[in-house]
Amino acid sequence: MFKVSWLFDFSTPVRLVAPRVERSPIFALAISPSAKFLASGGEYGVQLWSLKDYAPIATPITSGLRGPTSSIAWLEREIGETLVYGTALGWLGCWRQNSTEFKELCAHRTGEGCEIASLATDAGTCRIASAARDGSIQVWTFNAEESLISLFSVRLDRTTPICVAFKDNTTKDIFVFGIYDGERFVLRGNDGKILSRETTNIMMGRVAVSSKRRQYVLDNGMDGFDVRDLENNAHVVRLPTDRVKVSRPKQVAFANDDTLVVGGSDHGVIYVFDRTTGIVLDKYTHSKGGLVQTIATHDIGDDIIIAGATSGEGSDPYISLWRYKVPRTARSALLGNVVATAYSLARFLRVLLVAVAYLWDIIGFIGIFCSLFPVWQTV
Repeated sequence: MFKVSWLFDFSTPVRLVAPRVERSPIFALAISPSAKFLASGGEYGVQLWSLKDYAPIATPITSGLRGPTSSIAWLEREIGETLVYGTALGWLGCWRQNSTEFKELCAHRTGEGCEIASLATDAGTCRIASAARDGSIQVWTFNAEESLISLFSVRLDRTTPICVAFKDNTTKDIFVFGIYDGERFVLRGNDGKILSRETTNIMMGRVAVSSKRRQYVLDNGMDGFDVRDLENNAHVVRLPTDRVKVSRPKQVAFANDDTLVVGGSDHGVIYVFDRTTGIVLDKYTHSKGGLVQTIATHDIGDDIIIAGATSGEGSDPYISLWRYKVPRTARSALLGNVVATAYSLARFLRVLLVAVAYLWDIIGFIGIFCSLFPVWQTV
């Protein structure tokens, strides 16, 4: 059985680099439910990595033939973990591990061949939801022959979906979020009928949904991320980063039973936030600068596996992996921040006192003071 102890330590990241002929910006990352595999997607299709020894895993020869991979998700099934990927040409494909390698189960062209911007899976019902940039929302499942069959397909007018997610209810309704106008939809899980539609007029980059916490978090495109209420869209808390210089959508995810939020940036840093307070609990430097829009997380025991990938042009892309140790309580996390701040302040004061003492000796402050005030010399 795969154990978390086989992973990297807490402080040193592991770097994964694809073969040079296959290097390109990475658009999607996803960690398998068992935490055995990491899947990455880019211009040359899907690549698989073992999280036991970080070695590349052979993929089906069809990888990359259906266009750049734009989104990836995993579906946990009794017969094995299934990888689901979407491409910029509207293809939806599925792989499953067969003994020591992955085999392609099926592939379908969706809608009018537009980019699949988001995928969601539900293990309980074995469903897959896909959202394409032309507004097409489709829900799929597998038949007895392990082929995908469509349960329903709808087209949303005047919106460009950026996120699709299953609602945690009996009918498995669908949340849909639009990237430019902030439109939010709830579709009925049985037939795709629109149950609600709301125009929030909020610019949204990437979005992540937590049905458990009844919240969603979005990239606000200005200075970080915002947590909002799923029911009434009320703003809950701001999760601040450095000021955005390159306004491109950055991926964001809930983690640790949806109590934390992890998000990328345009300056090479991955942030870990407390969901309720907005406190930055940790920062991981993926690179000295540049876009790290693509991230993925996975809870494993008391730890979180965090993956970040280079998503900009002009540099050799790679994947960084960290393991974040979750504080026992939010209070301990806050206390840790206070203690760290106090320690830094104490160090600063110590340096300041040493500098003052040094200057005191160099310039002969006492002699100057006595020459200015002779009365001190007669005492």
